[in-house]
Parts: sequence; C-alpha cells; structure tokens
Amino acid sequence: MQRLLANIALSLILLAVPVAAQLTALLPNSMGLDVLLYWPFHHALFLLALILFLALNISLSIKEKARLWRGAALGGIAAISWFSLSFLVVFQLHLSLGGQL
Repeated sequence: MQRLLANIALSLILLAVPVAAQLTALLPNSMGLDVLLYWPFHHALFLLALILFLALNISLSIKEKARLWRGAALGGIAAISWFSLSFLVVFQLHLSLGGQL
C-alpha cells in the first residue's frame, strides 16, 4: 500500500507540471509545453519522470528487502502509465481551452 500511495503522490506532483505549462500557453509569448518536451533535449520531462519513478520504486524495494528488478519493473510501468495519463489530461485540457487538432 505504501508503494501505491508513493507512486500516486509522485504522479500527481509530476502531472501538475505539464498542466501548468498548458495553462500558461494561453499567455502571450509563452512557450507552453515546448519547454518541457524539448529543453534541454527531446522528452526531458519523461526521462526525468522515469528516473524519479525508478529511484522511488528501487528504494522502496530495498526498504522492503524485495528484489531490485521488481522495483525497477514497477518503476518503469509507473512511468509509462504516468506518461499515458498525462498525455491524455494535457490533450483534453488543450481541446477544452479552444485548441485545435
């Protein structure tokens, strides 16, 4: 249960970043999601999330004295799930703010 709550908390914290970037995209001279996706390199935010999820789940595996590969696998699954969910949330927010496909 602790692992699930920790992953949900990290997901919500990381989800706030692209949502805030999408909301500021309405401001004049705003770069919006370009800053998150392409600076300093392509898909930087996803790689940061992957590193954070891996570190969280591996450290929890060490704490629980479980196998490290299990923590790494769960961290990878959590990162991919977070990316899918954040993509859908930001896409829906973009459309609801008047964006076009």
